[in-house]
Amino acid sequence: MKTNEHSNRRSIKGSRTLGVLAIIGLGLALTLPAAAAEVTFNAMAETPADSLFIYNMEQPTLSPAEAASKLGSAIFAADHEMLPVTSFRMIEDRLAYADDTLQVSVREDGTELYFTDFPALKLAEPTGTLPGDKEALTRTWDFLRMSGLMPVNADELKVDHVGGIMQASADPVTTYEPEQKAVVVYLYRELDGLRVMNYGSSITLTFGDGPGLVGLQYHWREVASRQPVERGLAVDANSIPEMIKTDVSRVFAADAKITVDSIELVLHDNGGQFIQPAYCYKGTCLAANDGVAVPVLGYVPAITNAPAAVHHPGFSPDRPASFGPVQK
Repeated sequence: MKTNEHSNRRSIKGSRTLGVLAIIGLGLALTLPAAAAEVTFNAMAETPADSLFIYNMEQPTLSPAEAASKLGSAIFAADHEMLPVTSFRMIEDRLAYADDTLQVSVREDGTELYFTDFPALKLAEPTGTLPGDKEALTRTWDFLRMSGLMPVNADELKVDHVGGIMQASADPVTTYEPEQKAVVVYLYRELDGLRVMNYGSSITLTFGDGPGLVGLQYHWREVASRQPVERGLAVDANSIPEMIKTDVSRVFAADAKITVDSIELVLHDNGGQFIQPAYCYKGTCLAANDGVAVPVLGYVPAITNAPAAVHHPGFSPDRPASFGPVQK
């Protein structure tokens, strides 16, 4: 009788041990990294030659009326009638308004503004004479001054390029060849000789064949202060390839073949509290399932004490790593 009881106890203990091992094994299976994408490098990172800085950004606090007034001034400067504050409604963290002509919104702190006049783009009809690149740039500076959106330090604002919007208009009877519908001026920020990239420091203005502005995308905060980064806190350039491999493996499938063609020291701005040094890598990804090459652009930290996360735009830190890379 005692032997059977002892045997049963051993059996129960063994079952518990197997159960614990099974749970541990399951935990390991969930946390083990998925197979990494294949990455080839045609460029290497360079160690910074000059001092690096972390920029602490202003965080404006505006009332809804002040935010609406800031957007209204931009709309008025674009040759549209100003909208009363009562026209806007709050959607999450921004005030928004839309009708048959305008779609506009402003973040409640005034750091992000959007508006588009879709009829003025004439996407479904032939377009008249558009401004040339030089005229579009002149109108850009005039608009920023008149609207009050010119940065405090205008020297930070640089022209990336002047582009356009192409659209083919078609109906059941006549098909039109694609034509340019608008001229688009792309502006970016530069601080201490480094280009600011990602989300938070950019202004895009769109001009149609009329006298006013037909589109605006504005992301801007002023620099409150800057702090030098100690030389010893800069990331060793030799470690950048492994950081990039880890970064792309969070986003691309394990069978993807990625070629990195450039690695550039930049400043990373995610629209939050800080602008900070980072490495921007660019290249292409060749997916095994369709053989189509798509552009790759991502970021890794350039300093070891990064005050905010720096990573590929397609990766969310809130997404559990155990789920593996995004399948594309």
